[in-house]
Amino acid sequence: MGETRRIRVLMKDGRRFEGLVLPKTDYSSDDILIIKLNNGYNIGITEKNIVKKDYLKETTSMKKIKALHIKGKGPLISVIGTGGTISSRVDYVTGGVKASMSADEIIASVPEVANYAQIEFVEVMRKLSEDMTPKNWSEIAQSIYHALKKSEGAVVFHGTDTMHYTASAISFMIDTIKPIVFTGAQRSSDRPSTDAFVNALCSVHAAKSNIAESVICFHSETSDSINHIIRGNRARKIHTSARPAFKSINYPPLAKVWPDGKFEKTADYIERGDGKPRLRNKVEPKVALIKIFPGADPSILNWYASKGYKGIVLEGTGLGHVPVNPDNKKGWIPVIKELKDRIIFVATSQAINGRTHKNVYTNLRELSRLGVSFVGDMLPETAYTKLSWALGNFPKTEVKKTMETNLKGEMSERTLRI
Repeated sequence: MGETRRIRVLMKDGRRFEGLVLPKTDYSSDDILIIKLNNGYNIGITEKNIVKKDYLKETTSMKKIKALHIKGKGPLISVIGTGGTISSRVDYVTGGVKASMSADEIIASVPEVANYAQIEFVEVMRKLSEDMTPKNWSEIAQSIYHALKKSEGAVVFHGTDTMHYTASAISFMIDTIKPIVFTGAQRSSDRPSTDAFVNALCSVHAAKSNIAESVICFHSETSDSINHIIRGNRARKIHTSARPAFKSINYPPLAKVWPDGKFEKTADYIERGDGKPRLRNKVEPKVALIKIFPGADPSILNWYASKGYKGIVLEGTGLGHVPVNPDNKKGWIPVIKELKDRIIFVATSQAINGRTHKNVYTNLRELSRLGVSFVGDMLPETAYTKLSWALGNFPKTEVKKTMETNLKGEMSERTLRI
């Protein structure tokens, strides 16, 4: 974090403040002193309002949380670090956050974990989630697979922005008999208001549970009182910054979990079983997710074809529609017909709830006749990860059937009212 100094200041109005002097940034004013108080919050003080400054130490490094391997009570749980806001600290030079904490540092800040589990740490990478690629899903799956051979469950620290993509991909890559629990934070772990520690604690409880699926464990409300466990291939991030960041779409949350370990099942899920986990983590990176919008130009499909793409998920309107006869004369069906032998097309809906249907409208029937797969109430993000996985692990002749088959609870025969 760099060198800094501890300071005590006396203000003209008699107030006193003590804390760490933070470095100036490109956006700082020269006449403002920025101090990180002992309670963790930062304040800016105008220099002209200061009567006296006392530097308590000339130089000292900002304290690093001690790394720790926990030998607690209960079963062995693997904690796998991949980066994200949960592993981030504020960079006081830029004012932003960056992934700089290891998984064991984060867990070390939650000493209550020792009352419930033994923890083994695996650091796979330190990436912010916007930088994740399908290749990274494969690497994470490999680490989870090996961890589950010796532990009773796995907790994966991951950035929130694309957590639902990774949790979905892992649901297909690993046939698991134990919990695989993804979690993260909306606020970096060095902030007093962070949600990281409750999410980490609840996720350890979830990793001890009877759920044998890839799931997301996250705040279900603004306070630190309760977390939801959501099937990984049914989750969508619904808020950019609020603590209850994820929602289960077209299927209820699987369970509720409290920081003290209380657990309540709320929907059917795959339960722990005997045997060994199975890993199929090959991926086809040349898969795209395209959102349909008014006036959308289908020539984009030709661009993807020219780049060698093998699969395209169409995030259509309503029941899975694409433009057919718009005023701009740019209908999508002729282009899909031209490319159908080179590219696997999958139809999903950009509507939050509900499902696609291939038989309601004439144009949907035409898409179906061209071989476009309609995947019911599967989320577009899930269809994208599943198609990447299916193309990486099965012959092309089997991909359409694979996409239209419910494998891990990612689609329902009938859409539930949530």
